[in-house]
Amino acid sequence: MHDLGDLPKVRWTPDPASPRAQHAGQVAHVAGAVADAVASALPRSDTLLVLGGDCTIEVGVVAGFARTGLRVGLIYLDAGPDLNVPSSVRLGSWTGWGPHTCSGCRKQPRR
Repeated sequence: MHDLGDLPKVRWTPDPASPRAQHAGQVAHVAGAVADAVASALPRSDTLLVLGGDCTIEVGVVAGFARTGLRVGLIYLDAGPDLNVPSSVRLGSWTGWGPHTCSGCRKQPRR
């Protein structure tokens, strides 16, 4: 096992300017950094373990695998399924959208 280290930490704060999709650019930036790290680690590893502290970490993991063309299997541990979309949450936090984003489901739930 080789520890490739941590990515820079990003602290979440409220984003009143975008109440339905708070800090979308920041989330995309972090997901891109995770995807870069995953894609660069895959050629030297037959197994990859990614531990994250945010419910959007899997977006970057799946994106990193997609860049290489390899199949990905996820084990997602959380208190809930996090299958939210912007219209289903009042606070607009991306932390509950990761699994839905990776699922390929494009349909929004009815209100």
